Amino acid sequence: FALKMNPIPTQTNAEPISNFNPSTVSSGLFNNDTLYEQQAVYDINAAGDVENINYKNDKSSFITNPINGNIWAKIQNANFKDIAYSGFEHTNTPSNFTNWSYPYSGIVSAGVFSGDNAFDLTVSAINSLQILTRGTKYKLSFWSNNSNVSVTASSTPVTLIKGPIRLNWTYYEGLISGGTSIRISGGAKIDELRLYPISARMKTYTYKEVIGQTSECNENNQIMYYEYDALNRLKLVKDQDGNILKKSEYKYQQIQN
Repeated sequence: FALKMNPIPTQTNAEPISNFNPSTVSSGLFNNDTLYEQQAVYDINAAGDVENINYKNDKSSFITNPINGNIWAKIQNANFKDIAYSGFEHTNTPSNFTNWSYPYSGIVSAGVFSGDNAFDLTVSAINSLQILTRGTKYKLSFWSNNSNVSVTASSTPVTLIKGPIRLNWTYYEGLISGGTSIRISGGAKIDELRLYPISARMKTYTYKEVIGQTSECNENNQIMYYEYDALNRLKLVKDQDGNILKKSEYKYQQIQN
């Protein structure tokens, strides 16, 4: 049989682009040709990590480990100045990268909700570091090992709503529509402390150095735990109640002579 091939079309009337101007950087500003359409703007923090991404129709912000750049929180539809998060997974860096203010001395590693650490409010209160945007309604949420926690927004008490109980920790959240600062105090341990505009969504992660990710807490505060074996291989994936969702076993095959 014969296979007929269609000839590859060629462009015969191509004209060189004559109205294009190369991009330049002058005094720290990027100057581009008007033929370009900007899709995103990246804001980089002092540690060299991405802090905000402002897309054409959306925006995202990140809270990252200033030591190794691991993403601890990813927030959609909010900028860095309007969010705060800490899982208290650090002990040797200032807390300002979380947008919360608290001392190292309050970080504890025994009896935690996720990751390796939590915060003991009997040692110190926690204060918001940024000035809240007036007219923006925020959601504050956290997990606590008892109910002895109080929250104020510019000295006005915030009503906390009690949610589910997971592994002897209770979920609390409150809405903040007034005030420019937040203070959290009491006689409990807390973990997964979040603050963001109600129109935003936050997802958070914890890690163990060298090994990898140890937990993931989604937008609805539902958590997944990851456990590893002695060789740092993923062994178990558990849900928020400690139920095993996935188990991995590793075996070595002997070579037959």
